[in-house]
Amino acid sequence: MRVNKKRPQINEAYIVGAAYRYLERYATSEQNLKHVLRRKIDRLCQKYDLEPIAETSEWIDQTVAKMVDLELLNDQAYALSKAKSYINRGNSRRMTEKKLQAKGLNTADIQYALAEIDKSFAQSDADEEKIELYAAVKYARRRRFGAFAKKVSDNEQHQKHINSMCRAGFAYDFAKQVLGMTAEELEDILYKYGAGRSL
Repeated sequence: MRVNKKRPQINEAYIVGAAYRYLERYATSEQNLKHVLRRKIDRLCQKYDLEPIAETSEWIDQTVAKMVDLELLNDQAYALSKAKSYINRGNSRRMTEKKLQAKGLNTADIQYALAEIDKSFAQSDADEEKIELYAAVKYARRRRFGAFAKKVSDNEQHQKHINSMCRAGFAYDFAKQVLGMTAEELEDILYKYGAGRSL
């Protein structure tokens, strides 16, 4: 027998509880949490045919501010964590920036994250170009392009791989360079710029 759930009372306490429950499961940004909470309230209003509450936006803003005060939200730390993850998975710098923007992060936090990544590579004398090369090699390995492929690619397949890397945000010269390297050269790059680093 199906039991009808009690209609929730939408108020500030309900929104705070929803925020806590979400943050127990996911890391996120301030803007994204606001989006999640607004979407949740909108769905509830539609489901139970409730009138929109004028104070909802204010309650959400106050809730997010409270989560920041409690250090449950930290956009700088979140931006750095996501940027490391994206680059380690082979995302280009440009694609990493776009993905961070999509997470609701502002320009200052994104630039902070990228600057911190630059610092982490400094011990191996890597500049921004070398970091991009490292990411390109990681991308090629994940997609099994170039020397990472199980079989030698023909010219048509080779060009498709270059195009794929360009769509992923890498410059044409980077894509061509990486796909022309031997397996030993590629592994050397991963070791030199990836060893001893949390990326």
